[in-house]
Amino acid sequence: MKHGISVVSVVYNEEKRIERFIKSFYNFDEIILVNKSSTDRTAEIAESMGAKVITVPYGDNPHLIEPALEAASTDWVFLLTASDVIHPEYTKLLYKLIDDEDFESKYDIITYNCVMHVLGINNPYSVFDNKYRTGLCKKSVLSITDKVHHEYAFASDRVYTTPFDREVAVHHLSHETVDMYYDRQLRYSKQEMEHRVSLKSYFKVILKEVRNGFHKKFWKAGWKGLGLVLMMVNYRILIYLRAMEAEIGNVPELYNDYAKSLYEMDKMDFRNEEYKKISSK
Repeated sequence: MKHGISVVSVVYNEEKRIERFIKSFYNFDEIILVNKSSTDRTAEIAESMGAKVITVPYGDNPHLIEPALEAASTDWVFLLTASDVIHPEYTKLLYKLIDDEDFESKYDIITYNCVMHVLGINNPYSVFDNKYRTGLCKKSVLSITDKVHHEYAFASDRVYTTPFDREVAVHHLSHETVDMYYDRQLRYSKQEMEHRVSLKSYFKVILKEVRNGFHKKFWKAGWKGLGLVLMMVNYRILIYLRAMEAEIGNVPELYNDYAKSLYEMDKMDFRNEEYKKISSK
């Protein structure tokens, strides 16, 4: 295994962003994409630009990334999405770190700068502004979990955090449209329901998001800052509603049973002659 960094990402129908993503990470040792059977030109574009593409059946299982990790030829892996781009100076900084023998002997994981852009908004008062992510590590310490938004586990506590710089960082260019936002939240919230939570506990999560908005001083970002708070709260509400739906049970079946109970009570003569024929069969 050679020393270096392999960029790894799971993609689906990313033909509008994949060229931008690959160009941004050209200076890394290799780019490996797990293609979830895209129906557009994602794989074609990626392969034409020199990326390695591994096609798998469509799904949201986090373990889909494992074939790419096995294929990675370097000792470090960088787990990213097609929404990410990187400042060139940050690429230089990351390689300067891992190429230092003293650093290599002390650290297995790099917590990297990640600045969120949501609907084109990049603001320190945004509730989406989390500043750091963990997803750059030695391949030997990484494992995959089933937890949504926390899919990666690390068998090491030797973590280095780069000094924060709002410009020299990885930039996550997310939710380009409101339609895209809702499409993703529908998928993500469904995944989160695999880990059942009580309605009471998830109501507390909704309140926590509201408190977080005030903690971030969302009003300093104006009305758009309020919009970002509503986006985050909306996601939590969606999960609450899914949990409520699950607690209620099979609603179509409940409705059918209720309707059946009503027409079984019906003792009136049928006025509709056609229905009388059908019901007598």
